[in-house]
Amino acid sequence: MRGILGSSEQSPGVWALRTAALPGGRFELAGLLSGHFPDGTTVGPGPDQAEFPGAIELLTVRLDGQRRPVVTIAPWATPEAPGLWFVEADASTPDRSLHSLVAFGTGHHTDGTVIPNAAFFTLPVRSDQQVAALRWDTMTGEIDQIYVAPDVRDRGVAKKMIIVGGAYHAHRGWEGKIYVGGRRSDTVEEMLVGRSPLRVTSRTERTVIIDPLTGELAE
Repeated sequence: MRGILGSSEQSPGVWALRTAALPGGRFELAGLLSGHFPDGTTVGPGPDQAEFPGAIELLTVRLDGQRRPVVTIAPWATPEAPGLWFVEADASTPDRSLHSLVAFGTGHHTDGTVIPNAAFFTLPVRSDQQVAALRWDTMTGEIDQIYVAPDVRDRGVAKKMIIVGGAYHAHRGWEGKIYVGGRRSDTVEEMLVGRSPLRVTSRTERTVIIDPLTGELAE
């Protein structure tokens, strides 16, 4: 457990309360919004959610009947975003530990379900049907790439991807928190500025978006 039970006097942030330990160093958890702990802190397993009065539940990560993680986000957090399910895959390079989530809006899985990359190829779904994608460094938490298809922009999809990515990062037991760093494309800048969730730093460098499935330029 990182730290001790805190007070609610700090600035509100999103922190993870581990509710159950799973094989492989993974966890079921609740993402809570309050000032009990600094933003990005991970607590537990151990304490009960009732021990943090006033904490608002932003999300949960639970396993479904097939032992797949399902990220359930509170309806008020991304009210305009469509239902999405996700394909997760290791995207590491020789010098960076990267992971990706690619989002689809078909009816093959319930909203928030995360399936492994190998399972995706058993479905009658094409790679070019993706709605959005997120790739981040699992060691530092910095988001490396984020993409949202043009026809679903301005609906909170980028925000939903960041929330789901942060929840999945905590579910895997990886340290720290994910965040949007200063290197980003014009499209990402337009999607995030003024509408972003927590953890967006000032822009320092212009980049381009690469499709994580094809490796091609996506804008």
